[in-house]
Amino acid sequence: MAKVIDEDFRSTPDHDLLVGVFPYQDYSVVRTLKKSSGIQGKKGVLWWSIYAILKNKKTKSPKYLMLENVNRLLKSSVSQRGRGFAIMLASLSGLGYIVEWRIINAADYGMPQRRKRVYIMAYKSDSDIGKEIKRLKSPVDWITNKGVMKNAFPMQVNSNTI
Repeated sequence: MAKVIDEDFRSTPDHDLLVGVFPYQDYSVVRTLKKSSGIQGKKGVLWWSIYAILKNKKTKSPKYLMLENVNRLLKSSVSQRGRGFAIMLASLSGLGYIVEWRIINAADYGMPQRRKRVYIMAYKSDSDIGKEIKRLKSPVDWITNKGVMKNAFPMQVNSNTI
């Protein structure tokens, strides 16, 4: 990743989709929440490398983004639970992305292990999907009925949670 960061982003070929998995150790259950560093940890800060790629592409930034990490990403670090994830969401929004995410357990889809991961999909506001989301009256309709994540990973909607 460090080598990619040092490259001149303007010479990176244009692309529609960026897929990224940044190191998870600062979010993982291997560390207790008390010792987790989250987005400020030694490896957690590599999120900012993905952000730099998106930001430096400027008008040629990818229309779509898919990120994967451990589900504790949503609530690390201990001092301010969820702050790191909120910073990521705000950063993507500031770059013109609409974001949805879902925690997926591999065992629910036939894998021989219980491994929960968070999948984050982001769409530029001016992309086809971004325009479709903006046309909806409520983002809940996208999340529960029409969204990319909903179609890929169906879920039961509990009316008490929405």
